[in-house]
This record gives sequence, C-alpha cells and structure tokens, in this order.
Amino acid sequence: MEKNESEDSEHDRYGVVIDAGSSGSRIYVYKWQDPGYLLEGNTDDNAAILRSVPHIYCNKNWTKKFTPGLSSFQDKPDKAFKGHIKSLLKFSETIIPKDKIKDTPVFIQSTAGMRLVPQHKRDKITEHLCRKIRHDTEFLFHNCEMQVQTIDGETEGLYGWLALNYLKGYFNVYDTSVELHDSYGFMDMGGASTQIAFKPNNEQELQAHSEDVSTIILKSVNGDVQTWQVFAGTWLNFGTNETRKRYLSQLVNLDDHISACNDCENSVSNELTDPCLPKNAKTTFTLDNVTFNVIGSGNYDQCSRYMYPLLAKNKPCKEDSCLFNGVHAPKIDFEKDRFLGVSEYWYTTNDIFKLGGEYNHVEFSMKVKEFCESDWSVLKENNQKGLYNNLDEDLLRDACFKANWVINVLHEGFGFPRLGIDSSKNVDEGANVPKHISFLSADEIDGTEISWTLGKILLYASGMVKVGTKKKVVGLMPSSYRKKLGVKYISGSLSTGSFDSSVQGFMHFSYHVMLLLLVCFVIYVAVVKLRLSQNLNFSGIRNSIHYLQNKFKKIKYNEIPFVDPLCELEEGILSSNRFNVERDGFQFRSRSMLNQSSQKSEEEFSMQDRLASGVVSPALSDGTIRTAFSMADFSKFNRPSSKF
Repeated sequence: MEKNESEDSEHDRYGVVIDAGSSGSRIYVYKWQDPGYLLEGNTDDNAAILRSVPHIYCNKNWTKKFTPGLSSFQDKPDKAFKGHIKSLLKFSETIIPKDKIKDTPVFIQSTAGMRLVPQHKRDKITEHLCRKIRHDTEFLFHNCEMQVQTIDGETEGLYGWLALNYLKGYFNVYDTSVELHDSYGFMDMGGASTQIAFKPNNEQELQAHSEDVSTIILKSVNGDVQTWQVFAGTWLNFGTNETRKRYLSQLVNLDDHISACNDCENSVSNELTDPCLPKNAKTTFTLDNVTFNVIGSGNYDQCSRYMYPLLAKNKPCKEDSCLFNGVHAPKIDFEKDRFLGVSEYWYTTNDIFKLGGEYNHVEFSMKVKEFCESDWSVLKENNQKGLYNNLDEDLLRDACFKANWVINVLHEGFGFPRLGIDSSKNVDEGANVPKHISFLSADEIDGTEISWTLGKILLYASGMVKVGTKKKVVGLMPSSYRKKLGVKYISGSLSTGSFDSSVQGFMHFSYHVMLLLLVCFVIYVAVVKLRLSQNLNFSGIRNSIHYLQNKFKKIKYNEIPFVDPLCELEEGILSSNRFNVERDGFQFRSRSMLNQSSQKSEEEFSMQDRLASGVVSPALSDGTIRTAFSMADFSKFNRPSSKF
C-alpha cells in the first residue's frame, strides 16, 4: 500500500468494526475513498481502480484490544458500554477526524463467546449498547439490529473469505465477461470453533449443493456487479481449547483403572498418562468435581490414534461428500483449489515449528513428533534460549496436542492429501516437490492482518457504490438451508438492501404509522368519552336540580303551620309518626285519621303499650277516637279557590 494512504482527505470515509470475541474485544479502524469521488475522476490512469471494489486501508496501529470479553457483562448489561465499548470507541476517535465521526458507522460483531450467552441476556446487552451509542456518541448509527449483533460461525467464515480474497486481489480488475474467477478458500481455527469457506469450482458440485451455498454480491467502483457463490461450514466445540476438554474426558474413559474405580477421591487412582503431552510434563484438570493429575508420555503415534475419534467421522451426513461430525460440503479438488488457514493454523505451525506458510505434511509431522517426544525439561530450556519465541509455559505444554489436532483436522477431517504419501500425481518427480500446494497458513498479507472484520467493512464500502443496476444490491444472502434456520440477509448498506431489508424498512415505517394511528385513536376515544361524560353529567345535574326542587318544596310545605289540619290529606304533607310510614314513596295513613295534634311531634307510645304480637291496639290509646272520615275533611272542596 502506498504511504500517502495514511494522509487525510476530504473524500475519505471511515468505518469501525469491533470483534467481540470470547477472551476480549478488538477494534479495527478502516479507511477508504468515496466511490462517487473516484468515479468523477474517470481517466485511463484509474481504469483499474474503477473496475475494482473500493480500496480499504488499515494501519497496524489502528487496532486495540480490551479484555475481558463482552460476554463477561451478561449479568451486568448496563455496564457493557461504560466498562467495555466506550474506551474502544474513544480510541477510534483519536484516529478518525472529528468532522468525519458523524459519517462513520460502528459495527459490534460478537462471535463464539456471546453465542454461549442466553438469548435474553444477550438482548439486554445489545439494547444497552444501542441506546448508549445512539445517545452518547456521534457515530453513524441507523440500524441497531445490523450494527450490534452476534454472528454465527458461517457468517464469520464468509467475512473471513471476503477479507482473504480482497487481500489476494481477486476482487480487483473484475471481468464481468468471464464466468469462472479464481479465489482462495478460507480456514479459521480458534479456541472454541473452526470454520471453512470456499467457492466450489466444479459446476456439478455447485448445483448438487445449491441449498448449502451462500451468495455474496459486491460492486466495483464503476457499478459492475460481482457475484460469488460460496460454501461455508462451521464446527462449534472443535476449536483447540474445546477439543482439549473433550480429549481429557475421553482420556478418563479410556483409562480402565479410572473407569473402574469407585473411590476417585484417592489421589493415586486419579493419575493419568497423556500421550499428547511432552514427556514428563505435568498438569492437572478437573472433571465432574474430581481433580486429575496428568503426566505426559510423549507418544506421537498413540496421540494421533487418540485424536481420530474426536472428529466424529462416524456421524452420518445427509449428503456426500461428508467431512466430519455430520457436516457435508461440495467436493474439494485439491489439485486445483487452494486454502489459507489463519489463527491456530498459523500460530501452531509458525510460533514453535517455524513452518508457517506453505504446508508440507512430511516436514511438519516430523517436527511435531520430535517435539512431543522430547523431555519437558529440554523444551523449557530451549524456550528460554528463544527457540520457541519465549512462549508462555502453558502454551508450550499444549503445543504437542494442538499440532496433532491441526494435522488430524487437515487430513482426516477435510481430506487434504499428505503430499508425497497419499498420492504421487501432484509431485514433480524430477525435483520431488509438490506441483500444487493446496494449503498454507498466514496471519497477514502484504502487511495487512487477515481479519474477518475487513470482510465486514468491505461489504459496507462496496455498498456505497450508487451506480450500476438497481436489480442487484450489495449484500450477503444466506443459503437456503440457513434461511430455514432463521439466518437473515445481510445488506451492504445501513438503509436498504434486498427484499428482506426493504421489508424491514417497511415494517419499521409501518410500526411508526401504526403507533401514530393508535395515539390518534386513544385521543379520539378520550374526547368522545369526555363528551359523553359531560352529557351524562349534565343529565345528572338536571336530575339533581329536580330532586333538590322537590326536596325544597317538601321542606317549604313542612314549615307551613298546620292551621287547617283538615287539608293535610289533600296537600299530602304529613309529619312522620308511627302511623305515617313511607314505603316506596307512598303514605298509607294520614294524620286526620287519628286525634293527634299537629304540634305533637314526638311518639307518645311506650314499649309497654305494645302487644306481644307487635300490633298496636286502639283500646290502649288515651286519645279520643274519631270516625275515619268526617264532613270536615271535605269542607275545603267548597272553596271557590279550589282548582279541583
């Protein structure tokens, strides 16, 4: 890359990707030039640039790691931003010009570590990060679901494939008239899982496995569409660390003495011999709350035999060709196809054995055998002399196991031929060297680290190309099989992409429309109910007024002195006494029926005056009894003022 690429320009664009792994999170800052600007300067000198994907630049100093991993915040999600992501974003702000930050997207992509976190806890971390990034930073943040997510192993492998083939230049000077394009297969082995991604070159194999192949669409700066059919496979728990755990469990089961013992608290019975540990090296491990003491025997051949069952080759596949653990893939043509391995493929072959790069099985296996069968004291002494890059003793102790596992995965798992042993077709007889190297390991190409995060940002940068056909957009379409598992389309743009992303945008818009309609409906209902309530209240007020008017009349009449008690029956205003009982608004007896004065308001009958039956006897009354009706009762009817 040219030196002037590190200089800032008004046409530069930036992107940030955070690889949130199990042991820690590493941030990468990338830069490229605006494709629209490059297109404006269309000359013969930059014709090759226009026929290529945007050129991504990354300085070695533009990366930083923060530990522990994001998954460590599963029980305290509200601290994930301040205690983890914030410092990484602050680091990126020291690199990105201040006026560019608002146009710089941030992608937080979690891998194996977060995959093991329960979904509800993972969602809480995601929601917290989205909220804080949106409100507490100035970075471009439009789509939380796309920008903060946990990616599966296949997606990680496809991003790695993009990064590798970008660095190898296979997306440059793309010829749309050519059907077949060269590419490298990508292989990655970490502590928890291993992945492979490659483009099948055999058309028949491609058709036979069409449901297992993903489609990657890129755009050159001039708008030319690049379509790549790529298979990706992943094996969770087949990384070096997880496989080591399975291996130790198997070691316990293989030991007849350990398997038969009933009292494993006995320290003598807990001793194991490990052929994959250097001779006389010692270590311990705990299984089912039992601690085992392990001593290495350094037996390379026996170690290889113990490794084979861990591949689960006996697990059937639904289709051919079958790799391992029940995973099938398009058949690989090892005489034509080429693969590059990163991570443990590189560390294991290079750090100790100095055999990184082009892989030679015979040479590598001899070095591994020599190392494993060496005494542990000799290996430590050599390490102190710098022969093994002064590795930590734990890494040095595990090197024999990891190297054997890499050999088994390559040859027994993926079926790479042992050049010079399995076949002589690919060997130059005169020079006795392989004609075609099908596998090599590396950690960088031309000074740039091979990180899957580069593939993620390449997809975004290519998505910024606005010219060319609108029928095909930049993105990653998962295979039919993975779609059934719920894997979604990944757009190269934050706003729109394929049908799936358009639907997401429509649903997002529809959500806000429905929310607005719901608010309007609630307001409408509230207004109607208020009016109804008011109407009901007015009716109630009118009834109350009528009730008070009637009560007022009654009070008014009660206050009139009874000068003419003969009229009480007609007027209906009678004071209450034991003979005047109101039932449902009717009066059953009038005061004129008895010889009672209107001035008497108190009851004059004691309890002694009552019969046992509770009925009052007229004979017990001291008052004079008059007839029920008299002529005086009707005297008022002769008055002229009567309206009757």
